[in-house]
Amino acid sequence: MSGQEKISGKQKAFTDAYQQLHEKLVRFVQSMVYNREDVKDIVAETMLVAYEKFETIRHKDALLSYLFTVSSRLVYKLQDKKKQIYTAFDPEQAEQVSDDHAGADSKVQLKELYNALDQLPLKQKEAIVLFEISGLSLAEIQQIQGDSLSAVKSRIARARESLKKILEEEIV
Repeated sequence: MSGQEKISGKQKAFTDAYQQLHEKLVRFVQSMVYNREDVKDIVAETMLVAYEKFETIRHKDALLSYLFTVSSRLVYKLQDKKKQIYTAFDPEQAEQVSDDHAGADSKVQLKELYNALDQLPLKQKEAIVLFEISGLSLAEIQQIQGDSLSAVKSRIARARESLKKILEEEIV
């Protein structure tokens, strides 16, 4: 097999595996970073890293966890560069995530949720987004965050409790 055929085979295998996971990756990154350009950059860089390391991934069914792990690290790097933990609510993000037919109440609720998420510590925000929005299992989140299963469970429970308090305070 020539070098070109080997590359073409790798590209096809990666494309086939990645194509099914693209939307989940984009939604996860959008939940963590509100700037559209940053989302595009992180998704593109995640794809590049995953493509370069694709042959070293032993279990191809773990590709989604690998993508989330890489993108999480890139989000952390981006936040370090900006010297801030998440920017204020971006209306472009709300328009992109919300249904065009959703009423004003839904848009306000979405804004309140994102503002509440912004008040959580980064690890808690990541855990709750991975679990509640991206639908990952606790074991997958444990693998991505590199902590114990009990730490992930506690982090999600604390995030839920904090979100509840934050949202209740906004109502009063």
